[in-house]
Amino acid sequence: MSQKVAAVFSGGGAKIGFHNGAKDYLTQKMGYRFDVVAGVSAGALVAVMVAQGKGELLTEICAGLSNEDVYTGSWSFLTALRIALGKDSIYGNGPIRRLIEENVAPAAFKIPCLVGAVDLISGEYATFSASQGTRLGSHGLAFSHSIIARQSPRLLGSAFEQGIPDDMFLRALLASTAIPVVWAPVRFLAGRWVDGGVRNISPIADVLAYEPDEIVIVNCSSREPMPAAGPLTNAVQIGMRALGIACDEIFRNDVERFTVLNRLAQQAEAQGAVLRHEDGRPYRSVPYLLIEPQIDLGPTLEFSPKWNRKRYEHGWRRAEEVCADAVQ
Repeated sequence: MSQKVAAVFSGGGAKIGFHNGAKDYLTQKMGYRFDVVAGVSAGALVAVMVAQGKGELLTEICAGLSNEDVYTGSWSFLTALRIALGKDSIYGNGPIRRLIEENVAPAAFKIPCLVGAVDLISGEYATFSASQGTRLGSHGLAFSHSIIARQSPRLLGSAFEQGIPDDMFLRALLASTAIPVVWAPVRFLAGRWVDGGVRNISPIADVLAYEPDEIVIVNCSSREPMPAAGPLTNAVQIGMRALGIACDEIFRNDVERFTVLNRLAQQAEAQGAVLRHEDGRPYRSVPYLLIEPQIDLGPTLEFSPKWNRKRYEHGWRRAEEVCADAVQ
């Protein structure tokens, strides 16, 4: 019986190169093939490209990215004045929106793909899924364009609960990349949606419903605090550094909760017992690989060939080290 492998990609902005290095090592050197993928923020972009079988194309695109390829605008006195007068973001996300429109087609998805976003109005986190129409996946999993209303009771029973059009999924994807204040919220479903990492930096729980036999977790953050890569000279740099520290803490809590429950479920299984959710569903231990950086990956909004290459190489090396440790 074939194994079901899930991959989870965290947020990280310009640190997406780390994701690319890790996934390329896993697929090119270790022969991994993923059966379901999930991501938030930059990780959502990785997830949708992998779901289409375009993982290598994403690596090529990201290698040459500059700031101008991803966003418009700059921090200045005029920008600060506009924000004070009611502007809802520092930068424009027109370039990243065009990249999404040019490279993502939900109808071409070969495996289930889940992206997370947060509605600023309700505070709810929702997972949006898309695939190649309604069909059975490679392991008999039924999937289609839909909203999984985890932590989003407002969407339960909505007209879109059983299906959403492609353009709405693309809006959800754009929203998942929209770091609050940096980029404007995306309006749809009567909400103002932003980066899913605000509440769920590593969407591990999103893939558990697919009952994978193994989970690969790739995070651009480390569970251990790291000093800043350079001086913090303006409000944007200070704000992004503070946001990064907050996301690191969310990630640490996400992973620790998963690993603790996974270990308890494993211990219960070894004793012939079953650990259960509050609703009676059993917890099941799942083998996993956790790939995370051991160096600071630089500013969250700094796209440049130098940084892109450094992040990619570190992702490849960390995946290699984690895989080597796993077989010992």
